[in-house]
Amino acid sequence: MKINKILTGAFVALSLLSCNRELETESAKLISEEQIPDDAASLNNYLKGIYLSFRNHGSGGTTTHTDFGIMSIKAGVDLLSNDLIQAKQQHLGRYYNYEARQSDNFTNEIVWNTFYSKIFDINRLIEKIEGIGVNNENRHIYGQLLALRAYSYFNLV
Repeated sequence: MKINKILTGAFVALSLLSCNRELETESAKLISEEQIPDDAASLNNYLKGIYLSFRNHGSGGTTTHTDFGIMSIKAGVDLLSNDLIQAKQQHLGRYYNYEARQSDNFTNEIVWNTFYSKIFDINRLIEKIEGIGVNNENRHIYGQLLALRAYSYFNLV
């Protein structure tokens, strides 16, 4: 019994000690403000990455066949219009059966995760460009970012 108390005390003492040197406080997936470059060529590469992420598999945060980027959302919305007939339940069948509109359905989460993650990335780049100032080198990137953000919000409505 005494050994259990000693081991419990040792475990509690060790668990209270922190390992700050080994703890990574910044996300490996997200870039920090310092990592975003100021030059237009690098900002254009980030913009291309946003365009690419719109059509990536899993852009909505899942690994299902229904989640293949913005085209899956467009195809699903087309099924909602009743101008197509789906003979049996397939990958986008939740749209066809009007289940995708329910707030607790994962298909609905795909739409929100896809567009809000892009809006988050776009806003970070817009803030960076506004911080360094819109000029002749980066104004076309800035305009595309504003248009992509508006497009994302439009699709959420």
